[in-house]
Parts: sequence; C-alpha cells; structure tokens
Amino acid sequence: MKRGFSLIMAIFFVMLIATLGMMSLSLSSKITKQSADIYLKEQAELYAISATSLAVLEMQATDYSTGCFEGNTYDFGDGFIANVSLFYLDHNMPRCLPKPGDIDSNIKSRNSINKNYMDLEDSNGVVNPGYYNVALIDVIVTNDQGIEPIRFHKRTVQRP
Repeated sequence: MKRGFSLIMAIFFVMLIATLGMMSLSLSSKITKQSADIYLKEQAELYAISATSLAVLEMQATDYSTGCFEGNTYDFGDGFIANVSLFYLDHNMPRCLPKPGDIDSNIKSRNSINKNYMDLEDSNGVVNPGYYNVALIDVIVTNDQGIEPIRFHKRTVQRP
C-alpha cells in the first residue's frame, strides 16, 4: 500500500511540475510577442508623425495659385508605408475646388465653418481673410511584411 501511494504521489508531482512548466512557457511566449507588437506599434506611430511633418512641409511648399497638394505616399524602406490624404477646410482656396464632373473629389469644404478667428497674416502683417489654408491630414501607416499586419491611423488638423 505504501509503494502504491508513493507512485501516485510521484505521478501527481510530475504532472504538477509539467503543468507549471507549460504555463510558464506559454506566458513567456505571450510576453515576447506582446513586446514585439508594442515595438512595431510605437514604430508605426513615429512614422505617422514623420509622414505628417513631411506633408506639412509639402503643403508649405505648394503654390496654391497653380494647384493643390492632395496627398502623397511615403515608403520608409523597412516595410512601413504611409499614405497621406488631405481634406481642405476652405472653400475659397484657388485651384482647390473640385473640377467639373468630379464626383468623388478630395477637396471638400463647408460654408458653415466659423472662420471669424482663422484669419491668416502674411509676412507684412496684412490679414488675408480669403484663404485659410487649413487642412485635415489623414495618415495611415501600414506594414504587411511581418507575421501580423500593422495598421495605424492618425488624423491631424493642420494650419501651416
């Protein structure tokens, strides 16, 4: 009887140790994957900030009397691609109005926006109430090259 009880205790102890080992291994692999996911998410957030800055730079370099900057795609080289699209909030901007026949135009505006506090001054201090140059910037950063696809979206209201 004593030997049978010892054998049952030994089997129970081995199963307990094996269960604890499996749980430890499972938890360790989840923590490792979570750390990698957090790293890639933070990297996507930083690329979204960079793409927003690049879009603002291009907005500032655009001559709005000849055309509009409507967006761009930035490839950062390590699998991350940022697609930037702009939605202008000013209906008076020249060359940014929808072309005749455009059904799905990127340039949209509303007359109901309260523009009393949005006057822009030029370099001489003259207020130009006609053009507000305000845009809603949508940045979508994606990476499909890893084990799980990553997609991060950032929306910014910008006035360069």
